[in-house]
Amino acid sequence: MLPMTRTDAEEITVKLGMFASGLQGLGERLTRQAELSHAELVRAAESLALTAETSARDATAELALRAGDAIVASAAAAAGDLERAMTQASTRLTRASTALEANVHALRRLHAISAWKALAAAGAAAAFAICGACLLGWTTYKRMDDAAWFDEVQEARAHGRLQPCPEGGVCVYVGKRWHRLGH
Repeated sequence: MLPMTRTDAEEITVKLGMFASGLQGLGERLTRQAELSHAELVRAAESLALTAETSARDATAELALRAGDAIVASAAAAAGDLERAMTQASTRLTRASTALEANVHALRRLHAISAWKALAAAGAAAAFAICGACLLGWTTYKRMDDAAWFDEVQEARAHGRLQPCPEGGVCVYVGKRWHRLGH
């Protein structure tokens, strides 16, 4: 496995951030659509109520002005038609309200899921970035330690502080101690 570079870690972090931002934008668009649907439903209900009130007022005025059985029978038929129309409109309004409520609930659930996904993606990106930084720091520390040791060995070699080890191999006097070469 190749070691991850800082550029790779930054690129993954940026991509995860863009993904989280896209999920949040989707949730906001869905919430706005639900709000627009709710406002349209309220306008339709108000319009229906106004129409029903106007129709009832008109029918009552008509009944008050006219007399006779024929007019009364006609008004009764109109009232029946109006009652049926209002019942149908009420049924449609109830269905639309139930559907809107279900849609709003689904959109809220989707928005919550999207928010959790964005949070998880951001957390994963942060954890990934922290792990990358730790790995980079550890690797740098080890390289610096190895470089310092190598410099000391080269200095000892230059000053003639190399000699055979009692157990075999070559030893160098570095940092006030004898070290066997070959780590």
